[in-house]
Amino acid sequence: MRVPDRSIWKSIRSLVNPFAAALGLRSSTPEGVYLYRVVHDAELAITIATNGLAPDPHNYGKGTWLNIEDARWYAESPITKGMNRTILEMMVSPASLGLGTPVVDAGHPFIHFRNEVLPVLNSDIRRQGGIRVRESYRHDQ
Repeated sequence: MRVPDRSIWKSIRSLVNPFAAALGLRSSTPEGVYLYRVVHDAELAITIATNGLAPDPHNYGKGTWLNIEDARWYAESPITKGMNRTILEMMVSPASLGLGTPVVDAGHPFIHFRNEVLPVLNSDIRRQGGIRVRESYRHDQ
């Protein structure tokens, strides 16, 4: 995975947001950016109970997708087959987005947040309305 130049995200958002809004899709605003996380059942339970992203026990951190299509791609990828998956949606401020590192996985951009920044990120997620379940996939689907 390579880390792209941060300016690419601003260009992508400036192109995508008007189209998404015209189609009636949820899009990021100057006040907030929608992020999506794919979780399994155990992480879903913790996330819902705390209304925040729990630190990774292996100290990897948390990856969040920048759009629902990339989250769906990951939810249906071979690495997640055989488990129930849920796509969570949350909004964060542009300042909180800056706490993460942009990364690309097989052409799909996402933001990686280290465990150390999760308390600040979670506080912002709660201020922005919390985390909600967007879609769920059963392992037999």
